[in-house]
Amino acid sequence: MGQIGFLFAGVLAVLIPALPGFGNVVSAVAAVILFFFGMWMAWLCFAQRSGRALVVAVIALVLASPLCGVFRWPLIAGVFLVMGVGRIERQALTIMVPVWVQFQRKVIMRQNRFQRKLAPLLSDGSLNLPGRGAALKRLIDPELGCAYVLNPHDNTLSAVLRVSHEGVENIEPFERDVRSARWGKLLASAKANRIATIQSMVRVTPDSGRAVQEWFEQRSVPGDSLARRIYSVGVAQAGPTGSGRDSLIAVTLDLGLASKEINSKGGGFEGAAQVMRTQLSWCEKQSGDAGLTPAGWLDSEGLALVIRQAYDPTAAVRLEMSDRLGRDIEMAGPVAEFEHTTYVETESGFHRVFWIDEWPENYVSSTFMEPLVNISNLALTVTVLHHPVKKERSLRRIRFQRGAVQGTKENRARRGRLSNADDDQEDTQAQRRDRQIAGGHRESDYIGLVAVSAPTLEALEESSSTVVEASPVGMRLLKWQQSQAFQMAALPLGKKFVRGGQS
Repeated sequence: MGQIGFLFAGVLAVLIPALPGFGNVVSAVAAVILFFFGMWMAWLCFAQRSGRALVVAVIALVLASPLCGVFRWPLIAGVFLVMGVGRIERQALTIMVPVWVQFQRKVIMRQNRFQRKLAPLLSDGSLNLPGRGAALKRLIDPELGCAYVLNPHDNTLSAVLRVSHEGVENIEPFERDVRSARWGKLLASAKANRIATIQSMVRVTPDSGRAVQEWFEQRSVPGDSLARRIYSVGVAQAGPTGSGRDSLIAVTLDLGLASKEINSKGGGFEGAAQVMRTQLSWCEKQSGDAGLTPAGWLDSEGLALVIRQAYDPTAAVRLEMSDRLGRDIEMAGPVAEFEHTTYVETESGFHRVFWIDEWPENYVSSTFMEPLVNISNLALTVTVLHHPVKKERSLRRIRFQRGAVQGTKENRARRGRLSNADDDQEDTQAQRRDRQIAGGHRESDYIGLVAVSAPTLEALEESSSTVVEASPVGMRLLKWQQSQAFQMAALPLGKKFVRGGQS
């Protein structure tokens, strides 16, 4: 229900009491609904021992009482009107209030607390994540050996590709633009390949220095010379002080859109795996054309390590140096999790997710996010999720945008005012997008998330301030949905994000 709907409901709530007979009937129905809702919240108060449920129950029962019959409709009308025009942190109340209500329901029902069984009863490949993540399962490709993540809620199948690339400072500007165009080609052709989501992720984690040590051992001159001893000490001291970067691409297949192809391959997981292998080969080739070096699709142990490092950043170095720790997919998730308003607390650290809500409006270089991912000594993950858009939807957006700009120009012309440069630029961009879509290009909706982790709450506050100050884009702290947002931002699972609900 959008803002216009709430405004319309508020006007109706003002007019209903003036209608003879009808207003009394509606008032009685509203009182009955409020009474039963208040009784349900009272039961939750005693069952869950929740003070918030008691407050809501008292308010509902007071509004349902005959003493409030005169004030009931003005109060309801005021709530609807405020919902229609109010905003919190530049977001409409129609978006933020459902999110807040959902979080309060989780708190009352104690669903904001999660505790995993120390030993799963069955080794069925379940990821055992909090919330709706509990339904995710790991499947193994019989030919490639890579791990797939089955999401029964979204009816999708995901795989994760690890990639590497040169430092941007070593690439010529023209070559960077060419690679960016090829990456855009990959995103543009995703919809035709039945891809639901492409998630690109850069993980910045404290480095153990193992890679530096191996590089030194491979290239140094064997022996016991003074120079070797001095360099060995320097490498041992400087290696763990740096940060490592891990780049991942999660490709998510829409099983509903690909159902015909899956059935033609025999159906079931075998058919889905055959279709998925085709998409993986396509993605690997396209990413190679974009200047990325594919390092292989993650197997079950590799996926488990990524999940474990996300939830346990303090042990990231120890897990990287070990060949056994953190490799069990059923035990990779958090042992315990407590979701707060603006952060998530787990058994090993604190995590916070920011929403990128202000992207550059003008042309920028493809390296504009480098100041954010180059932050050292922090556990940080930057994720961008791309959801392909149908051609018809893109055309409707462009027509609406061009119509709005044209209407603004006509209104200014009638008033004798000149159009400004912003309107001309917006119209030019819309025309260019129209030509690109007519030429076969496909658009995608994109969502940017930044996850920050720290061992203590004080360190999390400091890290968050550092990230916000260094960010080249506008970021806003997500409230009342940190648990599911963290799964999207820090885990390469290709999940869909739904504002105001679960993801």
